[in-house]
Amino acid sequence: MRVETVKVESFAALERDWRELEARLPAPGFFQSWSWVGCLAEERFPDPVLLRAHRDGAIVGLALFNRARGRLCLTESGDPLLDAPFIEHNAPLCGEPAVAGALLQAAWQIPDARSLVLGGVAPVLLPLAGGVSWRRQDRVAPFLDLDALRASGGDYLASRGANSRQQIRRSMRHYAALGEVRLERPADAVQARAWFDRMLPLHAATWQARGQFGAFATDFMRRFHYAV
Repeated sequence: MRVETVKVESFAALERDWRELEARLPAPGFFQSWSWVGCLAEERFPDPVLLRAHRDGAIVGLALFNRARGRLCLTESGDPLLDAPFIEHNAPLCGEPAVAGALLQAAWQIPDARSLVLGGVAPVLLPLAGGVSWRRQDRVAPFLDLDALRASGGDYLASRGANSRQQIRRSMRHYAALGEVRLERPADAVQARAWFDRMLPLHAATWQARGQFGAFATDFMRRFHYAV
C-alpha cells in the first residue's frame, strides 16, 4: 500500500474520486460520504490537504484534512464556527482499519504539522494514528439499538425506567392535545426546506427560553443544513 499527499486544487475533482471510492465500499457511514464532507467544502476547508492510499493501482482510502495554525484537522476546519455542525462519527473514507491507520500516520509527514485533531473518531482509531495523546475529551452519546428493540418485540416504553416512562407519556399527552402525532416524510427537497423553515423559530424559542441561542443561531449553520 502506498500513501501520497495531494494538494487539493479542485473540489470537483476530489468529489469524483471520493464518490467513486464511496460507491465501492460496502457500508460507508454518512459522515464519510461526500454529502457531508463536500457540503460547503470550499468554505469549510480553506487550506486543505488530502491523503490518498493506493493498492494495486486503485484508490483504497482518502482522508481530507484542513491546516489550522500547525494543526491538521481530520474532516474539520479547526474553526469552531465552521465546525459547529459536529461530525459524530469521524474517520477516513476506507474499508479497513489498516488503511485508516496508514492514512493517519502519514499525516505526521506533512510539513509544519505539529498535531492532529481527530474530533469524533472512534477510540479504536486513536492508537492507529501514532504520536502521543496530548488532549482527549470523551463525550457520552446515548443511543438506542433499534434492531435489538425490534428483535425483543418492539415495546420501547417497557425497556425504560419508571421516570422515563412517565415523562414520555406526559409528552405524548401534550402532543396529542395539539393533534394527532404522525410520522411524515417530505415529498421533495422543496417541502423539506419549507418544514425546516417552520422548525427554526420553534427551535430558537425553546432554547432562548433556557437562556441559550440554539443550534441555528448563525448564518453558516443555517446555510450548511440547507445545503446538506
